[in-house]
Amino acid sequence: MYFRLTQVDIQEGKMDETIAYAESVADSFRDTPGLFQICIAEMDNGQVTSWSLWANEDAMNAAGPKIQEALSGLGEFVSGPPTISFGPMNAGQIYQTTRKDDPVKPFVVRLGFGSEYVEEKFDEATDWLQNTVYAGYEGTEGLIGALAADVGDNKGVTLSNWESQEAIDSSQEKFTVQINITGIDKLGLLNNITKVISENMNINMKRLNFETAGNTFVGNIIISVKSNVEVNNLIKKLKVLNGIDKIKRT
Repeated sequence: MYFRLTQVDIQEGKMDETIAYAESVADSFRDTPGLFQICIAEMDNGQVTSWSLWANEDAMNAAGPKIQEALSGLGEFVSGPPTISFGPMNAGQIYQTTRKDDPVKPFVVRLGFGSEYVEEKFDEATDWLQNTVYAGYEGTEGLIGALAADVGDNKGVTLSNWESQEAIDSSQEKFTVQINITGIDKLGLLNNITKVISENMNINMKRLNFETAGNTFVGNIIISVKSNVEVNNLIKKLKVLNGIDKIKRT
């Protein structure tokens, strides 16, 4: 898929009129070929930001005249030219699905724009986002969707949609998770487990309990974390320890 981001500074006192205009224009794009999503947000820095997802670059370019016409209608509201970025979407996950005809509901967006990446590490970073971060977000209360896109010049955009500001705030609060572990009782294994946990700065270990029977052990760890991503990362690191047989989150 292809991603387009438009950011524009709005004149003081013109925000409500700008949003009303943008909403009317967005509705006219509903049946545009190759368009999957279009969203508009009032940002806390006085900008209006809109983004759209397309089947490919050709679909976006084909809609170019219509997009330009929509942007020209913003002239009486803006205080400067828009900043436009676009590029391929490299990672993303939808957590709540909606149909085209469903009523439009307001949401809150968290946008990270312009972060630079090392070109040689780009594929590795994309894989980490898709298979660790976005996979770990599964089940996060109030999260609608998340994506990352390459917008050129070794810069990326990350974006996530939430039902409310409260949902974002809650995602930053710590919660308790129990991890059950079984395996072969080996010398030094307990120290290795505690070392892995202590090396994860955002994880607090609240309890660690192990019982042995013969040459096997059963243990449970209770930790305090801020996100499912941290839990999944920890489980991946524990799984590769010599002596670990099974790990299950409860």
